[in-house]
Amino acid sequence: IKGSNIIIMKIHHNLTILMRITSPTLIGAVPSRIFRGAALSTTTRFARAQSFFCPNPGFSCGRFLGRRVAATRPLSRHYLLAAPLFQSGDVSAPTFLLPPGLTVREIFPIAASTLSAAGVTEPRLSVQHLLTNAIDLPPNCFSRLPQGEHADAVPSPEQRDKLLSHLSRRARHEPLQYILGSWDFHTFEVMCRSPVLCPRPETEELVEAALRRIPVDAPCRVLDVGCGTGCVGIAVALHRPLAVVVGIDVSDDAVQLSNENAATVLGDGWKERYVSVRCRAKEFWKSDGGGRFSEVVSLLGGVGTVFDVVVSNPPYIPSIDVDGLGPDVLEHEDRVALDGGVTGLDVVEEILSMMPGWTDEVRGGDLFMEVDEAHPRLLERAFLVDGRNEDEGILGDTASL
Repeated sequence: IKGSNIIIMKIHHNLTILMRITSPTLIGAVPSRIFRGAALSTTTRFARAQSFFCPNPGFSCGRFLGRRVAATRPLSRHYLLAAPLFQSGDVSAPTFLLPPGLTVREIFPIAASTLSAAGVTEPRLSVQHLLTNAIDLPPNCFSRLPQGEHADAVPSPEQRDKLLSHLSRRARHEPLQYILGSWDFHTFEVMCRSPVLCPRPETEELVEAALRRIPVDAPCRVLDVGCGTGCVGIAVALHRPLAVVVGIDVSDDAVQLSNENAATVLGDGWKERYVSVRCRAKEFWKSDGGGRFSEVVSLLGGVGTVFDVVVSNPPYIPSIDVDGLGPDVLEHEDRVALDGGVTGLDVVEEILSMMPGWTDEVRGGDLFMEVDEAHPRLLERAFLVDGRNEDEGILGDTASL
């Protein structure tokens, strides 16, 4: 901040800072011990303030707050940061206060800098998504913000309110997928709601691997274990018209959302192509051939029908590593969908143990799973110790993902 023109005034229990913006990164340089979780607005009128120069970025909070307050004339085109002060030293996530009249070009650096100060990862990318959504820009404008033909657009009051709400949620580390309500996956868009796990780009590789083995012109029965939003199973059903897909998940929220996504993506007749039910892997198709799920029996055409392909993005993160995930994940997404136990293999081993019951005794079946990079070797050793032969092919495709 050295050499920057700063104006301060004290209002009740809030410290308010007015700063002339000379570059998009200037706000982000404010010492975090003062502005951690700062909120933003713009103003042209100040009554009691004094302009001064900060000698260096290492000044103390005490001297900073102790500056004398005096009268000064109103200033224009300045940006206001308001950081609530708490005796505990904790500052809540910022509340954005962007007044009317700012253009996209002006909003962008303010929002990005404040998200950065709140510890949000890839703040500029977040603002691009939220601005594009709030002011109803075409998707192809996303990467050109804050430049391009929409840089001087001024959001309407309704658009501004929507943007403020979304920025505040993002500053609290809520995933973009939940804020926007949907996210691109593979070749389509899926609805996203907390706490169902958000689709990840790497899971598209799982879909591609499965599609390479599933015939385009032949019927195929597919089981999606831990379906979540349904993105994997729905992608298979969308690109393989003769395939029918059954999804299972332990979460009621996931089952409901995956069925909703199937209806949206697959369109009319989706119930003849896809269904998801609430069930654990080790309980599905074990004791009664799936007879207790009438919708599954109807889809597959009978009780005890086997699957040709099993796909899964199971919980595979070792428990000790889950706590090290960022707040975007820990505070919003379902831990059950992430935590794979001590080694990360609890559900993976459960799926492997169920494969003989899910697939044909003679033909067998293909299994595609997304796992930790260390898991293929661990599983290989486990199967060899168990006396099985690598030629059984259980690990081949899994190891390549």
